[in-house]
Amino acid sequence: MQPKFKGPTYLELATHSAMGAALGFSLALVLLLLDAQHVLEMIVNSSAPEVTMLVFLGTFTLSFTVGATITGWVFMAHDG
Repeated sequence: MQPKFKGPTYLELATHSAMGAALGFSLALVLLLLDAQHVLEMIVNSSAPEVTMLVFLGTFTLSFTVGATITGWVFMAHDG
């Protein structure tokens, strides 16, 4: 008989989510501070710079959060 599958706990997944959010937010801030490819200039010159900045930061943060959570789940499910 095969042993029961023990998946990752919510706390472990939340840890991976937090790491991904911190990494995504940090990368977005670095891109803005270094003004790579004139991203900051484009955001400042947009019609609604506050909203554009929030969408830019939110997109990076959310995509890294989801990616880190899924990757953490796969790694922990494979180990378990």
